[in-house]
Amino acid sequence: KKIVSRESILSWVEQLPNARDQFILLSLFEYGKSKDFIDIFNVKQSDCDKEKKTLKLSNRTVNISDKLISIIEECGEADTYYSISKNGTKKMPLVDFGFIVKSYPNQNNDLTNFRKGRNIYTACQRIFDYVGVGKWMSPNAISESGKLHMIKAEAKKLNITPYEYLYSKDIVKVEQQFNFKME
Repeated sequence: KKIVSRESILSWVEQLPNARDQFILLSLFEYGKSKDFIDIFNVKQSDCDKEKKTLKLSNRTVNISDKLISIIEECGEADTYYSISKNGTKKMPLVDFGFIVKSYPNQNNDLTNFRKGRNIYTACQRIFDYVGVGKWMSPNAISESGKLHMIKAEAKKLNITPYEYLYSKDIVKVEQQFNFKME
């Protein structure tokens, strides 16, 4: 249950009313989870290169999809957040400190990375509850699903099995994209 396809992720993204939540979910799938979610909350619109389809993170540059680029653009234009918990009727203005993931009005920009990461984690829990998978889904599972998706896609391009891909020199693409090392 915890490993989900890109199609499932995209269907969940389509259900979410806020670009901010869409970005959080799809970025977890496309380039993974970092310590305290820094690669999600610390990214600016200017870090996105639409031509090259890349996003510059604090320690690497990752490839991103057209869908994520379009969501990043929507995040830039968004100025209101629609609650996705309880009955969903609450609307809040978003505060722009220059990042893709804009803040709620009750948040200030001088929070610690740990606190900002907790805010992203809490947003993930709300997202999972909203799309009906809150009982068993986690940010880590989304990231792992993204890795597996990329491994299968890259193996298919090379006409080899995913298992063969894991032991090929090309696995470094996945390692770089998701910032991990195969052991």
